[in-house]
Amino acid sequence: MRNHYLLAVVLLGALPAVAQTQSDSLAGRLSLKLAPLALLDPNYSTLQVGVDYRLDPRYSVWLSYGLQSSVVKLFQWHNDRPDLRYHKLRTGVRRYFRVARQLESYVEAEAFFIPVRYTISSYRTANGVHTFDATRARRDIWGGALNGGLLWHLGPRWQFDAAAGLGARHVETNYAVRNEQIVARGGFYEHFFEQSNAPGRSDWRPHLTFRLGIGYQLTGIR
Repeated sequence: MRNHYLLAVVLLGALPAVAQTQSDSLAGRLSLKLAPLALLDPNYSTLQVGVDYRLDPRYSVWLSYGLQSSVVKLFQWHNDRPDLRYHKLRTGVRRYFRVARQLESYVEAEAFFIPVRYTISSYRTANGVHTFDATRARRDIWGGALNGGLLWHLGPRWQFDAAAGLGARHVETNYAVRNEQIVARGGFYEHFFEQSNAPGRSDWRPHLTFRLGIGYQLTGIR
């Protein structure tokens, strides 16, 4: 994990040198992005880094990758899963609208995928607490959202980005259960923030987007 943070620091430190060596064919179109707010995700905190490619003044495509992080544990929701492993992959397409000289608004269609792996030995339902032999669980989360945002150009290269939106996510959990027993009955109520972790569970849930990010334009000055 320490190597991941070192890589991010090296990339940011190398920005000025990279900017001077890029080909003119990409002038004004390629930016490196960092989304520090992803560190505060109470479920799956990540160090989210990515690139944005400006196709023309009106459209761009972007891709970001989130490295698992434990630097910020806002709600400590996964303390019972020390071997939890995950990462995030996000991508999207933007349509820009010029508001002022240094400000653009945009609408964005986003898609994401979060594969999660962890060890589990119990789950809860309305019938009670089910226990079984510890096993490795696979949870896949994917979905999309429609977002709106603002992009500020802070000088010739630096950018500040803010976006919010609404979408849906599909959550599917799978693992094998052996020697299952019900050790307690009742006492569990499913709601938006807590849902059953039963094997084979597959459902759709609402997805909220709130993102703040900084960017550095690697090539060209618009």
